[in-house]
Amino acid sequence: MSIMKTLPRVLLLFAAAFAARAAFAAEKTPSPFAAKEVAEARRLIRENRAECVVIRGGKLHVKRGRGVMPLLEFRDGGKDLLKGATVVDKVIGRAAAAVLIAGGARAVHGETMSEDARAFLRKHGIRTSCGKLVPRILNANRSGLCPLEQSVAGIDDPELAVKALRKRIAELRAKAKAGPAPPPPRGDPGFNALLRKRWKDAGLTPVKRATDEEFLRRAKLKLTGRPPMPEEVRAFLRDKSPDKRARLIEGLIRSPRFADMMAMRYAQTFRVKSEFPINMWPNAVQLFHAYLRDAAARDLAYDVMARELLTSSGSNFRKPQVNFLRGHADRTPEGVARGVMLSLAGVRLEKLPERDRKGVAAFFSRLGRKDTDEWKEEIVFTLPQAARIEARTPDGKSFTIDAPDTEPREVFAAWLTSPDNPYFARAFVNRMWFWLMGRGFVEPADDLASPPPSGLWAILKTAPPPVRSTPELDALAEIFKKRKYRVRELVRIICNSPAFNAGWETNDAEQLRAAELFAVYPVHRLEPEVFVDTLAAVTGSSDRYRSVIPEPFTILPPGTPAVKIADGSISNGVLDNFGRSPRDSGALDETRLRITSSQRQWLMNSNILFWRLRRVPLQRFGKRKIDPARRIDEIYLLILARHPTAEERELLLRRFRELPKARRGSFWGDVVWALVNSREFMMYH
Repeated sequence: MSIMKTLPRVLLLFAAAFAARAAFAAEKTPSPFAAKEVAEARRLIRENRAECVVIRGGKLHVKRGRGVMPLLEFRDGGKDLLKGATVVDKVIGRAAAAVLIAGGARAVHGETMSEDARAFLRKHGIRTSCGKLVPRILNANRSGLCPLEQSVAGIDDPELAVKALRKRIAELRAKAKAGPAPPPPRGDPGFNALLRKRWKDAGLTPVKRATDEEFLRRAKLKLTGRPPMPEEVRAFLRDKSPDKRARLIEGLIRSPRFADMMAMRYAQTFRVKSEFPINMWPNAVQLFHAYLRDAAARDLAYDVMARELLTSSGSNFRKPQVNFLRGHADRTPEGVARGVMLSLAGVRLEKLPERDRKGVAAFFSRLGRKDTDEWKEEIVFTLPQAARIEARTPDGKSFTIDAPDTEPREVFAAWLTSPDNPYFARAFVNRMWFWLMGRGFVEPADDLASPPPSGLWAILKTAPPPVRSTPELDALAEIFKKRKYRVRELVRIICNSPAFNAGWETNDAEQLRAAELFAVYPVHRLEPEVFVDTLAAVTGSSDRYRSVIPEPFTILPPGTPAVKIADGSISNGVLDNFGRSPRDSGALDETRLRITSSQRQWLMNSNILFWRLRRVPLQRFGKRKIDPARRIDEIYLLILARHPTAEERELLLRRFRELPKARRGSFWGDVVWALVNSREFMMYH
């Protein structure tokens, strides 16, 4: 009886194994009944006699052409050739996959195929195989995703994807017909000249430029929060054009990931956090963060954003800008004034005399709030009662405001964003310089106001200048104002400057002075979010993030990058250990960038990280036989975005050869672990 019960299970297991083997065979040959034709089609492609071959009814239909054009021509030819056919193509990305699915192809082989394309085809029941599987299809200079792939990204409906693809092709043709694009801007010559003059006047040795490898890693991490992959490093090194750095910057600041990075920085500055002590609540957090990301994506002028944040009224669940004035632990007029001045003016109001503190607080003294019947919703408005307000700003200006006929917040916004305001432009420029360079022209980078009169100033009974500054900060702030407060323009100028392009080493005698004047790039640690996202890019697996308070309890989807976390209340132990900003005050020093013993302990001893790193060699190399020197190069490119030095390569090769053959398999995991634990991996340089 027991045998009879067991037999069906055995048969089921046997049937499952047989089905798995059959599926594997189908993967190897997309169309078993046309194996000879597939082999012939692949030969034609390898000999460059075709880019795309459609096999139908035992006949081979051959086309040449770039990208997806042959596939579109097959589909538009009126003979319905793709329907039920086996297709062999040179390169298949998501765009080509959309055409194949919409055309009704039955089986597809790509000499090169992206992971996204394979998943898309399989989702629609199309059998696939490939000669080489790659993460993505890159553009011509391999600095980012192919434009046609960008046009269909995230579109799951094949017909809609084909429409988006055709639209993008039309745009590219129109652009080509219009002639070559002008060369990308290379920063501001006047500002660059000022930097070089300052270095020359200080007697510094001519600055050594960062290597291409250093610059690529620095730019990608700073602007997108992700490291360059090995194929991107190789492509950048192969490119010998003189404007390749400017083109790289231009592509990065127009990418969606740049918008993600800027949204994260804005969220830290404006205290985007659902729980204590900010209590913005989840609905409002998502709305506000979406507004900040959209502002970065469409390059909203910074003065326009500031005015919107300061003057908006309405529901915090329906008007995202309203949350800026709600996002304070202390919601008294002085508490709001303290947060506003820190975020938008770079002024620590608590350090100023009482007269200035009360003077700024007066602008927010008519701010009212009321609850609604919806959970956690709040309406922000200006109190309707008549009142005369005596207000004052830290630069000594006084205002008499008759409310509600005149809105006090609008008066404050007009003062703040005025071109002659001593704080506004300098505050944002100094903050951006800090974000991109690791240190502000003035430190702390969000503390620009001069202290109260003392010493000689007190004796002379004369006020000191209202703002601490440097010639470089003054010059860049003026440029920012002339360029209409465009954030991308400011980033473009900084990233094309000799300071951002500088190497990080100089002779010991000049090190301090060179660092003070930014003649060398300041070495500093990756931000916590960038660090964990870099680990995710290297290992192919990411952490999970969740809220700590169930109101409502939130778990973010797997694969969510840390830089895209909207809510300061959502985190995990690794992010917190590496110093993620709690977003309680909006101060830059809330993000802790020191390397601590706790971080070192985690890197060296975390069992989860150890196994993530152990899997990297298998993910990159599989079971292929690859020369050890090539493996070392690939690992260095993946983790440090550079080739190993001759000394490093020889040291590792010698160690590899010394090992018994039985232990050589684990050697590559050890190399990965050692490089991730290196100071170089954790730092911008």
